[in-house]
Amino acid sequence: DAAGLYPGAEHFNGRKRLWETRWQIHFKATPRNRLFFGIELAEYVPVAGWARWIQQSTVALLRKAAGGNIYHSCGDSPANAAQSGSEAEKPVFAMPLWAFDQVIESEIGQEPDIQNIEGLGVLRANGRKNFMKHMSQLELRTDRVYTFAFWCISRWVDVVNWTMLGVVPGGVD
Repeated sequence: DAAGLYPGAEHFNGRKRLWETRWQIHFKATPRNRLFFGIELAEYVPVAGWARWIQQSTVALLRKAAGGNIYHSCGDSPANAAQSGSEAEKPVFAMPLWAFDQVIESEIGQEPDIQNIEGLGVLRANGRKNFMKHMSQLELRTDRVYTFAFWCISRWVDVVNWTMLGVVPGGVD
């Protein structure tokens, strides 16, 4: 909205990011394995030719922006999976926790208002290598609340209009 008449407009004013997402998590049980966050599409969508090349280039760009170790799959064709008697993987894009841009660890009941986390916790922008080290050593506990914020790829991915920006002139639908 060019007029800036939307909730959070002052937060985005003068920033390159188009969006950000925030989660506040209190674990009921200690995670036993490494955690990833991401998206999974509801159904398989075939991608071929030029669109496939653009997708692969975009994933490479996102790997560079987020720091690598990203899992991406276009998924399996349900017809091919049925022929082989296997379960079809859905399209998925997932990243490790260190791909977040901000993390705040709080005592239960002391967690910040998720709408006001400016300047709190540890930020990727203050040093990517140190942030990745902090996140890889983060012990997720049941007696803490974790606030995560993510925006690093938002300058290239318009999630409202489902377009890729800055990948090729004019963007990609």
